[in-house]
Amino acid sequence: MRRLKLGKKQSPLAKTLWTLLFWVALLATIASSTWACLPEAWQTWDPQRGTLEGASHTEKVYNAEQPKARRLFVEVLQQIEALYVDEQFNHQKIARWKDRYYDQIQNSDDAFVAIESTIASLNDPYTHFFRPDQYAEQNMALSSKLYGIGVEISIVDEAVTIMNLLPNSPAMACKCLHMGDVITHIDGVAVHGWTTLNVAKRIRGKKGTAVILTIKPPDAKPENVKVIRDEIDLLHVQVVDLPKHPDVAFIRLQSFMGAGIANEFRHALDAVKTRPYLVIDLRNNGGGMLSNAIEIADFFLDEQVIVQVDGRGSTYDRIYKGHRGTVYAGKVALLLNEGSASASEVLAGALHEQKKALLVGRQTYGKGMVQEVVPLEAYPVGLTLTVAHYLTPQGQDLNHVGLTPDVKLAEQRIRQASKKGEDVVLDEAIKAI
Repeated sequence: MRRLKLGKKQSPLAKTLWTLLFWVALLATIASSTWACLPEAWQTWDPQRGTLEGASHTEKVYNAEQPKARRLFVEVLQQIEALYVDEQFNHQKIARWKDRYYDQIQNSDDAFVAIESTIASLNDPYTHFFRPDQYAEQNMALSSKLYGIGVEISIVDEAVTIMNLLPNSPAMACKCLHMGDVITHIDGVAVHGWTTLNVAKRIRGKKGTAVILTIKPPDAKPENVKVIRDEIDLLHVQVVDLPKHPDVAFIRLQSFMGAGIANEFRHALDAVKTRPYLVIDLRNNGGGMLSNAIEIADFFLDEQVIVQVDGRGSTYDRIYKGHRGTVYAGKVALLLNEGSASASEVLAGALHEQKKALLVGRQTYGKGMVQEVVPLEAYPVGLTLTVAHYLTPQGQDLNHVGLTPDVKLAEQRIRQASKKGEDVVLDEAIKAI
């Protein structure tokens, strides 16, 4: 039988090299297959940065902030579904916003944008989401402590306009600022197009520091004024003496915002309740807590209706009546203007329709909706949600309408008197009562 010729016998070294090459090739194949199966975000990992780039499913799963941000979004949706006054949610389903945004939310900024988009769809100017800086601003208003110069501002015809000077404030003491002045620059920076929040932040600062405002009075050239900042104590309730009218008590009620305001007003009322005439100044009082307006109205009414609140469920659907008995029984006049809104209109509407007060000044703002500030758990943020609308004792809906004064004054007459240092609205109220 023919024998096959065998090849040359391999050396031990060659066998070792072939074995090593085999295992290297096998490991490379396994690594390549494994790498191809990894999510795309893991494939773009940069060891120098130590982070994952991209927005893959794996990144979403391992993003520590993601669950917290999504929980915030869901919490806001739940609050809207449970409390918002319009059960039709502006003719839409709130759940569709969860379907649209939930899977896209990776962090707090994503959640904030999703929440703001959802709220915008309600087309409600009074429902707001407060980001952390805005929520801090809201809490500052409630705590009644801030540092600045003591001006109340508003955007009028796209201009930052001074609406009021707070008593005992640097703005009042400098005698260089007046109601109706337009602020065009702060420390040389133009403020046209800014929000009132941004303007307020720029004006505020540490006690003892200066701010330079460029002011444009209604009938004068612009000028720079220097005001030194100080701590501002917001006096919600202030009793003002009228030397020419000793029988007339004058109480300025600047806000319904904050706990304890009804008690402050009661103390002021006790101090002047022996006087036969009372003027309450609600001009530029944009409102605040509905409960404060109800309690203050109760000082003037017996068991009469104060306000009707129409909302969802027993909490926000009820009629409020007086129950404490009358504290003040003299003649009352309320001073109003376009800045009198919300809780101011609740108080004025109640006293006027129950024949307890005359209204003097200008047509009020016309805000007939009730909001509740809802704190949110996941972040230091908040939600102001419209939960009801209110009606006067006789069932009048003031939203977008306002209250018409018994004695109505022209705006031009009021401005001209103000330039002379006269308060023609107060003078007409005293005449009326």
